[in-house]
This record gives sequence, structure tokens and C-alpha cells, in this order.
Amino acid sequence: MTDETTNEGQETVPEPAPEAVEDHEAAVAGELADNTADADVAAEEIAHVAAKDAKVAEKKAASVATATADDDAAAIDKKEGGKRRRRGRAKTKGGEPKAPKLDLVRLFEEKMLRNDIPVFRPGDTLKVSVKIREGEKERIQAYEGVCISRKHGGVRETFTVRKISAANVGVERTFYLHSKRLEKIELVRRGVVRRAKIYYLRELRGKAARIRERRD
Repeated sequence: MTDETTNEGQETVPEPAPEAVEDHEAAVAGELADNTADADVAAEEIAHVAAKDAKVAEKKAASVATATADDDAAAIDKKEGGKRRRRGRAKTKGGEPKAPKLDLVRLFEEKMLRNDIPVFRPGDTLKVSVKIREGEKERIQAYEGVCISRKHGGVRETFTVRKISAANVGVERTFYLHSKRLEKIELVRRGVVRRAKIYYLRELRGKAARIRERRD
């Protein structure tokens, strides 16, 4: 026979059922698993953001390094250019400046210069043989007149020849002195003038437009 004793003023707390205890423990374990999964996801996001920030930082560092290298290269080029200019202006021991080196353009132009051109000046009468192409044929046209000007120099030098046509009209033609279209230039006679440009012949007619021949 079992004696059951109860004290007045105290309540008897019933013990929980084993099934309820198991359900509670399963719920607590599920919450812990969810919290762990959330923590793992957060850690992955943090790692992804950190990697992205690291890539951005690397790109910025690379761009800064490239810009610095470009600036250094530009500074070196500028410095070297200044040295070359100073060397170009340097003088020899005798005090005379050094002769500048011929560039490729000047060398190319020198090869195009003709050596069969007679010595003439404005006031001289010239006979210019010009190559004229008509279709597939080519012929030589003679143009004779007074040289009234020479301009420029080198391969770009030009001269202007003026003549009076059969209709008593003044005709002027400008030729490149070293052009390959010129077959030859003949000096007919020399004239006596005291100007480099004798454009005043355009206003004269007849005997007034004649130029005295130089016989020396």
C-alpha cells in the first residue's frame, strides 16, 4: 500500500509526456539548423562581396599603375626630345652650328630634280616643249613666250611664260620647272629687265611690250 502525501498550499506539477519532449527537441534542432543555414548563406554573400571589392580594387590599382607608367613615358619622351633639340642647336668647337641632317622627304625631292634645265630669269624668251596626251596618243606642243616670273624653289618651283596669240590676245601659262610633262626648255634669247616680276607687260601693247635683248 502506497502512501500519497500532499501538503496544503502546494500544487502538484505533472511531468511532461515523452512525446512532447521529443517534439520540442526536434523543433529546437530545426531552428538551430535553419540558423546555421542562414549563417552559411550570409557568409557566402559576404565572401562574394569581398571578392568583388577585391577585383574592383585590383582594376583601380592596374589603371593607376598604367596611368603612372604612361605619365613616366611621356615625361621621358619630353626629356629626350628636349635633349635632341638641344643637341640640334649645339655648336661645334669652332662656334659654327652643326649642319642639320637631311630627312627622307628632302632626299626624295632631290631625286626628282632635273639637271637639264638652262639658266634663265624673268625677261628671257623661252621655248617650252610640253607633252600633250590625246587619248592613247602623245604629242609635243611648243609654247614660246617671255618668262615674266619664277616662284618658290626646289621641286615646287614654277615659272610663268606669256605670249601674244594670233588674235592679239595675251596668253599666260605656268609650268612646274621639274615636271616630267616638260620635254625640254630652250633659251631663245636673253632680255634686259630690272625686276623679278615683270607683270607690267600685261598693260603694254605692240612695241611698248618689247624687251631689249641682252648681248653680254
